[in-house]
Amino acid sequence: FIQYLDDRVLHIVQNYLTCPFTDWLMSLLSDKRYLLPVLVVLIPYLAIKQGTRGRRALLVVILAASLTDVVSSRLLKPTFHRLRPYQLEAVKAGQKPGGSFSFPSSHSANVAAAVTGLALYFPRVIPLLTALWLAVSLSRIYLNAHYPTDCLGGLLVGITIAATIWYVVEWSFRRMKRRKKHIGGQGSGVGEQPKTG
Repeated sequence: FIQYLDDRVLHIVQNYLTCPFTDWLMSLLSDKRYLLPVLVVLIPYLAIKQGTRGRRALLVVILAASLTDVVSSRLLKPTFHRLRPYQLEAVKAGQKPGGSFSFPSSHSANVAAAVTGLALYFPRVIPLLTALWLAVSLSRIYLNAHYPTDCLGGLLVGITIAATIWYVVEWSFRRMKRRKKHIGGQGSGVGEQPKTG
């Protein structure tokens, strides 16, 4: 039943949304190189303009996206062993499919991890970040590289990993802050002379 729904959504996207403009746009969104100019602006903005919160957000985003890519590509895809839509077409045509497996979508997982990391620190941008995830995921379906459930699986993986890393980073930051405060409190009395009546 899930495969049937996947096939129906895939059919609708690829047969009713196609035009030269969407061909160009979806190819652009699916190409990770478009993120480079975004990172060139985002990294200094978070690290400098947003202070400590921005630097913690940047740390979470980098760690979450990196770990998500490893987990989705090297652990989950070989485990589930699901063929991509174009690979399945190759098999049906008697050809040998090439490329990596389909579930979950690494594009979707990586973007979801980055989006979650930023959203946990800057909730106001959630609508914009959600739109970005939807656009990237739609591009993978449009290009016949993934099924919708691959993208949903990537979403769950990205959110889970980003939320876990966020919790660890915040816990570590609070513990370090308490420790620094405790040490500062102990040292505040050093060298003071006792008061005399």
